[in-house]
This record gives sequence, structure tokens and C-alpha cells, in this order.
Amino acid sequence: MQLLHELGKRERYRQDPETWVVDRLGVPREMIDWELRPEYKGHAWDGTPNPIKLMFQSLAEHKWVAVEGATGTSKTYFAACALLWFLECFEGALIVTSAPKGDQLKLNIWKNVGELYGRFGRGELTTLKLRMDPPNDNWAAVGFVAGVKTEEVGMSARRAQGIHAEHMFIITEDKLAFGFGFIKKTFDLSDLVSCEPYTLTFGNYYGYGIRFGRDGTIAYNTRNGPGIKLVINGVTKPYVISVKNSGYICKLLNEVIDGKVSDATGKDEAEAGAGPGDSPVQSGDA
Repeated sequence: MQLLHELGKRERYRQDPETWVVDRLGVPREMIDWELRPEYKGHAWDGTPNPIKLMFQSLAEHKWVAVEGATGTSKTYFAACALLWFLECFEGALIVTSAPKGDQLKLNIWKNVGELYGRFGRGELTTLKLRMDPPNDNWAAVGFVAGVKTEEVGMSARRAQGIHAEHMFIITEDKLAFGFGFIKKTFDLSDLVSCEPYTLTFGNYYGYGIRFGRDGTIAYNTRNGPGIKLVINGVTKPYVISVKNSGYICKLLNEVIDGKVSDATGKDEAEAGAGPGDSPVQSGDA
């Protein structure tokens, strides 16, 4: 009977990560549901209403999610909460947190995981890894360093081979991210030099997936046709990504480059995804 009770509770928490965070980690609900705060009654939102609450709802629906907000709005903290929720509620899960450098992982989301670990109280926490069944890695959260420079692309792809599970959760933060399948590339927006619409052709790439083009580009290609070409500081080969709305995406990114949207606005971005779904910056879905 106790086992059935626990299984039923786990299933309810799978559908309601917000309540899991409140119950298990002791986070006040009003930190997640901002509309519970008196000062937000009648608030005129300048973006998506109640973004943290919506983030958790969307993750429970197995969607890719991007959260944008001012610095200090606890995006990374709640990404760490989501990591722990997914890890406990989906037995055998694999959570991958990705960044170009290990130090970025240690100083951001994994710092928050460490601070929350005492309340979580399960598994074994080591550097960039939380195992639920130590010493095994078959149910764990791990930090994955995915370099963006040309010489790092192949190495990252080889290291990612074999990383899969029935329940997977991929988290990147404070970056512009794109990818093909599990392989994700992330980089600082400040390193973006240019974005321009681009047409992907079979004659250039001879197929789909992560392809090296005859014109010297590296493509994350789900189909021939519209795409964007990104030139990144410190990366010798431009990246090409197949997308639907190439003109609109380049307009937004070039506004960042031109300084119309900059660090001075206090904006940064975190992306979290769970299971199949549409991502606003995933290759082929934008």
C-alpha cells in the first residue's frame, strides 16, 4: 500500500513540478507564481505573464522552453529546481546541463544545485554530477562541456555518442543555443558577429544532420531550404542552421549585435527542454 501511495504521488508530481518544488524544496509558492504577490495584482506584463510558473507547466507537458528575463529573476535557480524535480520524478532519467566551459557550469546552475542539495537529500553529489544510484550513472544529472570552436565540434559529438535515456532533460543557460538532436551548441551573444539568411542545398551538404559544407560552413541541417548563417567570434567556420523564419530570426539577432538589445537592458536568457516538442531555437523548428 505504501508503495502504491508513493507511486501515485510521483505521478502527480510529474504533472505538477511547481508543487513538487514547493513541497520538496520548501520554496514559497509566490516565488514561482508571481500573481500571488499583492504587488502583481493588475500588473501590466511586458512579456509572457507569470514566466516561471509557465516554465514549469510547459516542462510538465514535455515542451522545449526558453525563458527570458532581467538579471536577478532567479532563472538559473529555478532551472536547478527543475533539474532536481525531473531527476526524482522520472526513475532512470538522465539530465544534461550544457555550457561551452566547465567553469560556467560550476558557477551557475551547479552552484544552485549544491545549495539545494541539502533540502533534496538524495543521491550522491560530486563535481558536475548527481547520481541517484551511486556509483552507477544510469540515473543521474551531469554537466557536459560542449565547445563551439571548429576543432571542438567533432570531439563534442564523439563524447555525446551513447548519451541517451528514456527520460532526458537538457538545460542550457545564458546563451544562444542551437542543435541537432541531442547535440547542442551554445555561445555568448557577445561573440555573435553576424546573422544572415542562407539557403541550404543538397549539393553543398550531401545530406542532413551535422554536415560540413563545400563552402566551408558547418550545418545543423534538418532539411534543405531556408536557414541562417552565423559568424561567431573565435570560430573559424560559420554555422548554418535550417530554420523557417530566417528573416525574422536574423532581425532579432542583428539587433543584439547592433546594440539595440544589449546587456545594458538587463536581459539574459536561459533555455530548458524536456522530452519531444518544439523549441524556438532548435534546428528546424524556429
